[in-house]
Parts: sequence; C-alpha cells; structure tokens
Amino acid sequence: DTQFTMGQTSNFAVAFWYPMDRKPWSGSQHYYANRNWMLLDIAQPSTSSLQDSCQVTLTRKMQ
Repeated sequence: DTQFTMGQTSNFAVAFWYPMDRKPWSGSQHYYANRNWMLLDIAQPSTSSLQDSCQVTLTRKMQ
C-alpha cells in the first residue's frame, strides 16, 4: 500500500512525536498538521549504504 511516490506531490496526513526531557511518549507531545498545508520532502539517500532508509524534512509553509 503506497500513500506517496518519490518525486511527486501527494496529499496525506502526518503526525510526529517530539520527546521532551527524554521522557516516554504522551498524548500531549503529539504534534500534527491541522488545516495548514505543510511541505514534506522525502528524499532517497545519497549513499548505497543507506538504501533502505530515507531522509524526511518537514517545514511549515508560510502563508
């Protein structure tokens, strides 16, 4: 099941967890995009040793 394709623009929801003070996850630390589109660049790795991973960059789109 693929929700996006490398090199193409796709719409999908995204959420991430940002740890605070090295404490375990809690619902209050769950960040998500809400009503504002965010740019999510998913790039293939530049070296063959990282071929099974990808780099994700999340930036807020200024309006």
